[in-house]
Amino acid sequence: MYCAYSLAFWYGVKLVTKGQIGSGGEILTVIFAVALGTSALTMISPTIGDFTKAGAAANDVLDMIARTPGIDSMSTEGLKPEEVKGEIQLSGVSFFYPARPTIQVLNKVTLNIPARKVTALVGASGSGKSTIVGLLERWYDPAEGSVQLDGQEIKDLNVRWLRSQIGLVQQEPILFNDTIYNNIVHGLHGTEMDGYDEERKRELVREACIEANADEFIQTFPKGYDTVVGERGSLLSGGQRQRVAIARSIISNPQILLLDEATSALDPRAEAGVQAALDRVSRTRTTVLIAHKLSTVKKADNIVVLNKGQVVEQGTHDELLEAHGAYWNLVNAQSLSTVADESSSETENDSQDVQPGELEKVATTKSVRSNLPTEEVPEEVDVSRKMSLFRCLAKIFYEQRRHWVYFLFGGVASVCGGGAFPAQAVLFSKIVTIFQLPEDELADRVSFWALMFFVLALGVLFSYGSVGFFLTVAAFRVSRFYRSEYFGAMLSQDIAFFDNPDNSSGSLTARLSTDPQALQDLISSNIGLILIVIVNLVSCTILALVTQWKLALVALFGCLPALFMAGFTRMRMEMKSQDKNAKLYLESARFASEAVGAIRTVSSLTLESKVYDSYAERLKGPVSRSYKHTMISMIFFGLSESIDLAAMALAFWYGGRLLTFNEYDAETFFVVYDKGALSCKSYFAPPTTSCSD
Repeated sequence: MYCAYSLAFWYGVKLVTKGQIGSGGEILTVIFAVALGTSALTMISPTIGDFTKAGAAANDVLDMIARTPGIDSMSTEGLKPEEVKGEIQLSGVSFFYPARPTIQVLNKVTLNIPARKVTALVGASGSGKSTIVGLLERWYDPAEGSVQLDGQEIKDLNVRWLRSQIGLVQQEPILFNDTIYNNIVHGLHGTEMDGYDEERKRELVREACIEANADEFIQTFPKGYDTVVGERGSLLSGGQRQRVAIARSIISNPQILLLDEATSALDPRAEAGVQAALDRVSRTRTTVLIAHKLSTVKKADNIVVLNKGQVVEQGTHDELLEAHGAYWNLVNAQSLSTVADESSSETENDSQDVQPGELEKVATTKSVRSNLPTEEVPEEVDVSRKMSLFRCLAKIFYEQRRHWVYFLFGGVASVCGGGAFPAQAVLFSKIVTIFQLPEDELADRVSFWALMFFVLALGVLFSYGSVGFFLTVAAFRVSRFYRSEYFGAMLSQDIAFFDNPDNSSGSLTARLSTDPQALQDLISSNIGLILIVIVNLVSCTILALVTQWKLALVALFGCLPALFMAGFTRMRMEMKSQDKNAKLYLESARFASEAVGAIRTVSSLTLESKVYDSYAERLKGPVSRSYKHTMISMIFFGLSESIDLAAMALAFWYGGRLLTFNEYDAETFFVVYDKGALSCKSYFAPPTTSCSD
């Protein structure tokens, strides 16, 4: 900008001396137009970083929205047979995972799973057992071969309808941070029973829990089926989570049941309870049982042994033992009889995991204190409080004083950058008054002051470049320190901290990503801008008062209080709005993280549309709130802009009166005007609230 001033004055005088421009007034018109235009551009510069980030984010968002899934679970296309027998046929199925395209997981597998029978899949890890579950759920399509249900290729079936016919229980069942009732009733989504009234749904939930051996322990809770299970069901024991998941999978009475190592993560006693529930619910359904513990498959109607993606043998338990083949080797490796004997001597009991009347938590410092007599423990006070921006900065600078060199040089460079504004006022006033000189003196004098503008431009280049370098380096180092400290502080919290819904894994992950980044943005750019604005305000005010105190008082303080109040009010409103929206968006981020983390459970229950609607509902709060705050904020923004123009008008009017009475000359007027009115825009930089948030 200062280089443009220098060039404009130097070239403008040449045009005046050649007679191509009538007077210096035309040059001043151009210069003022450029000055006002560049002042508008300076308001955009702090947001350039936001535009860059938004552009990159928009590219990712649009790419994700435009991506067409190979298997569209939201599609309404596909067949929906009226009757399902449950007979499954795999014919020559080969499969490669997209993430590992060179490793063949299934190699021309041909397998028949008869209707209403229990078929067990066993084999070493990586033999392809769970992959078959993924193909039946149609999470993937085979590279070769076909998968059929009742003689119909499953690719021709509607995806949501297919998944609604299948009940899935995984090794680590995922429950949502909701009540037991809501978790189980999710199993009705996508079926005709989803339209039943609340009373009928509760009857179905209880019937499913009774069949899954879950009703007994649920009834011991104070809130029964309305008990919140915590994030991922953390407030229930492993066996209880598994039985709730079984109830969820059978509530819609699916004809196919997939049990993917449903008992492998449980202790023997808990496994016995869950296995009894599985045996009960498998009687009338086509059941595919994947098991690592061979003691759970002895009663299966057909046991299929997989090895390196191929079926090596199949038959009943007794038949395979007599064959002395791969299954016999697996049984011997596990010492099946020894495992069975040891399971009867285990002392741990799943029913003891949660005592009647409460959900047990791991004892922590906080929870132990809460069990002490009341008189011995003072009432716990929430010591957390929101720090002001300046107190926050003071604390950061003190803790990071080892980086004082970067802060010092960045601060000095900011002071030099702020000092450029009063220097501009002096140079501008000198050049304006020079145009009153005769043409023979005009060229030499203007050339000198134009050169001074160029020198000022070099100084601004050096100072602003130094601000950017030193404070950016400091910001990266400070952000790296606090990011690791932030994560370490999260890890050191007691379990009660994580039981708080506000401190879910999704919320903490979002905060760990955004909070240190906001701190980095604050130190790298905003601190320098704030210091430059303060130096600008103080130095220009002093210069204006020293030069002509009457006009300075009118120009600076006639409109500055109103301008300050309008700008300050707008900033405060934006800060409060950002704070409230951040909390609301954090809740939606937690919900999205939970849903994405459980995407296989979401897809198997056909909950995609329900999760989408719930997420959209959570976004309504921040969006509707932002409408109101934006409207009010823009009113104050417009007011501050209009006051700025009013300040210019007032300065010209009162300055003209003082010129009329010969109280000062034109040079003095332009010194005060340039820094008393035109610099008012810089007093309110974009608000910086992230640190105190």
